[in-house]
Amino acid sequence: MNAEQIRTKLRTFIVEQMLGGDERDLTDDTDLVATGIIDSFSMVRLLGFVSKQIGVELDMRRFDPSAFQTIDAITAAIERQSRGDDG
Repeated sequence: MNAEQIRTKLRTFIVEQMLGGDERDLTDDTDLVATGIIDSFSMVRLLGFVSKQIGVELDMRRFDPSAFQTIDAITAAIERQSRGDDG
């Protein structure tokens, strides 16, 4: 799966599951934490989605918290993890 496909899957999940279908001007660099879109509970749901739908287990202990702030950052973390790079 390429980066754009990952971004699309993440964006769709976030819009449908966390924003109730309302995109609210969501972009790939929207700060998901600062805007309140993602909190600790929704992060767990997001990690489960990444594991099941994208096939990558993200270990939050391996990444700086900023790796989960935006769709772009999460996409990069997924790519690093899938390549086996350190976070």
